[in-house]
Amino acid sequence: MVLTNADFGGGEEKISEAVAQIVLPRNVQADTGEQPRVEDVKSTLAALTKGEVDPARFTENGRYYFAGSALTDYRETLEKLGNPTSVDQLGSTRLRGGFANRVFKVTWPTRSLLLITYAERGANGRWEQFMLTE
Repeated sequence: MVLTNADFGGGEEKISEAVAQIVLPRNVQADTGEQPRVEDVKSTLAALTKGEVDPARFTENGRYYFAGSALTDYRETLEKLGNPTSVDQLGSTRLRGGFANRVFKVTWPTRSLLLITYAERGANGRWEQFMLTE
């Protein structure tokens, strides 16, 4: 267990993964049964670049967040970056709070960002959170 005084920027995940590398046996990962969703991430990023989201692909909370200013902020930011040159899932899918948590590295010609996602379980689970961070 890792306790921090913030839940942004991924600090708690970086610390807990570093500790796990020290204390847990190597090459042991829980099989969540979840598959990577790289193509879903690419299509969702493409839609956000246009200032759009498919409401059917988001939970109620996700739809609420991606309305108004957040959708505008994503569009303005992603338009400047252009098309991603690569999207790679980092590590394995973890289960947290009933959702599948995946972390991706998204690379554009001029920079890379982390994308932290939480989605309902399953191949077509709706996005609950879709957060870009440095």
